[in-house]
This record gives sequence, structure tokens and C-alpha cells, in this order.
Amino acid sequence: MVPPKGRPAASTSSQKANDNLPDDDETDQGTNTPPSTLSEILELLKRQQEEIGRLHSRLEAQEATATPPANEELPKDQPEQPEKRRDPKVDLPTPFGGKTSEFRNFKAQYTLVLTMCPNTYDTEVRKVLFVVSRLQGTALSKMRSIISDINHPLRNNFQKFEEELMRLYSDKNLVQTARNKITRLKQEKSARAYFIDFENIIEPLNLPDEAKIPYFYRGLKGDVKDSMAIVGQSDTYEGLVDQAIEIDERNHLRRLELKEANSSTSSNPKSNQNQSQSQNRSNSTPAPRTGSTPPKNSSSPSKQSKPRGPLPDAEKDRRKAQGLCLYCGEKGHIAKDCPHTPKPNVSNVSVPPTRTPTPAPEPFDQLSQRLENWQSQTQQRSES
Repeated sequence: MVPPKGRPAASTSSQKANDNLPDDDETDQGTNTPPSTLSEILELLKRQQEEIGRLHSRLEAQEATATPPANEELPKDQPEQPEKRRDPKVDLPTPFGGKTSEFRNFKAQYTLVLTMCPNTYDTEVRKVLFVVSRLQGTALSKMRSIISDINHPLRNNFQKFEEELMRLYSDKNLVQTARNKITRLKQEKSARAYFIDFENIIEPLNLPDEAKIPYFYRGLKGDVKDSMAIVGQSDTYEGLVDQAIEIDERNHLRRLELKEANSSTSSNPKSNQNQSQSQNRSNSTPAPRTGSTPPKNSSSPSKQSKPRGPLPDAEKDRRKAQGLCLYCGEKGHIAKDCPHTPKPNVSNVSVPPTRTPTPAPEPFDQLSQRLENWQSQTQQRSES
């Protein structure tokens, strides 16, 4: 049956998909006689539109069942391709110049980069050239032939290249150096900082935790050891570290409390100073005099005790013009006769003691004559 004018003809694929479907027109109508009236034509058009809608829905259902799902497993003969991930951004190692004490950190840095970026450094050559690119100074001079020589024996073998670096720059006395340092290590800052330094130094010794306990305890501060003597020392290395850090932090808080308490007591220094000055005045006030004669120089004690500094030129000119004393600025006298000038204290002047003149020595002949006279007198007395 030819479709009415204005309606699209069904596609061949739709017709093929629906060859086995029953025809509703054939079931509903006994004959295929063309409609004669307008009402019959409209009714036939309506039924055909409904039929076309049903055919489209059935076709969509068949296509949905025919297409495989998105997560359908691949055939066994086609292996699944692993998804490539982009390497993360990692900081490059610090350039190494050949210093033995810095080689361990340099090795740890380039190992981290090679581990975190396997897609970037996926061949032996790339690994070797990357490490060579981070060398400088004498270390680069030793390995620069790897860059230019394609057939260099270390260019395509990263393991041998790393062994050569360790042979050249690793510390051969690392264990003995660590032993010497660990015996001299002392806690100078916090216990946490001491623990970090302790772990960095003792790492090459590869000691078990039980063997680390005496070394760690030896370098602790005295106040931490005193607190451990009261509460008891931990039996494990991890417990000893935690105990030392906790005690040290508590002692630090206690020191801060004492510091705040001392600062609060001295927060008002002016009142304390005034109080101490008033106490000093009460203790140093002299007893009143009983006589009617006033003490000498009582009118100007401050002028006598305080020395005068040099006057400016303008002040000197003013005092000379007005006839004032150049020392005290008063009228009626000059600077040399000023009563306010400091007088020397005579009582404090030390007088050197007078020396009596030493008599001149007696001549030798007079001395011998006196000796003979004395001997003769003693002889006469003995005879009588």
C-alpha cells in the first residue's frame, strides 16, 4: 500500500527489521479496499500513524539490545592496554659537586625523582643522563665523557653507574664517624630537635632499638633526667623518646609561667622605685640640730655638689653684658669670688708624713778609737 502524500516512506532497514512483525491493518481489516469517503481516509491515516510509532519504538528496542554495553569485556585475544598516567612534578636534586658529606642526600634525592617519574625516565640511558645533569664541578668533570661517548660502558647500565658514584664519593669511614658523633651529641635545644639529630647520626650504625636507649639517654638535659628519676624511665626506645619530649615540653611551659610571674611583679617599676626612694630618704634623714646656729652652706648644697658644665657663647655674652657671675648667674660678684664654686675638702687631703734625716756614718778612725777605749775599760774593770 502506497503511503499518503506528505508522509515519508519507511526505510529499508526498518522494513527488514520488521518483516516478521504482524500487520495490524491486515488483522483489523478484512479487505484492502481503498476508502471512499473523507472520514474513512482520516481514520486510515490515524491508524497508519499509530502503526509507524509502534514500529519505531520496536526498532529502537531491538537496536538497544543489539549494541554491546560500554563496559563489555574485551576478547581474550586482545590484551587490555594499561592507562598511562602523567608523572607528578618533583623538585630536582640539589647539584652535587663531589663533597663526600653531601653524597648521601644527593643519592636520596635522585632516587626519589626516578621512583616518582617512571614514565619520564623509563630507560637506562635517561636515568644515567638525568643524574649526570645534576652534577657540577669535579664530579661533572669525572662523568662528562658519558654525555659525548655513545658507547660508554656506564651509559646504558644505571646500576654500574651508581656503583661507580658510590665508589668515588661514599664515605668509607661513615660508621666510625657516626660512632664518634653519637658519643659527643648533647641536647642543646628541645628534646624533639635532639631526637631528629640523634636519628640522623645513628642511622649508619644500624643498631636495634634496645641498643639506642643508652646513647639517647646519655645526651639528654639534666632537668629531663631528674624528672625521669622521679616518674621512672621507659623500658623501650620509642617510649623513652616520647617521655623525654613530653617532659621537656612541660618544663618549657613551667619556665614560661615563672617568667610571666616575674614580669607581673615588676610590671609597675615607677611605684616600686618611688617606694624605695621614700624608704631611702627616711633612713638617710639626719637628726635635727639642737643649737640655734644654722649649718654652714645650707642654702645651696646642690650648687656645691653639682659641677657646672661649659656655658654657650650666647649665655656668656649675656652675663657679661648684664654684669652677672659667669658661674652662678647672680649679681654682686665675679666667677673667681663666687661663693657657689665647689671648695676643696681639706679633711680628705692626705699629708705625706715627715721623715727625719738619717745621720751621716761615723768615720772609721773614730770608730776604731772608740772600740779600743771600750776594750781597755773593760780590761781594767776585770782586773780590779
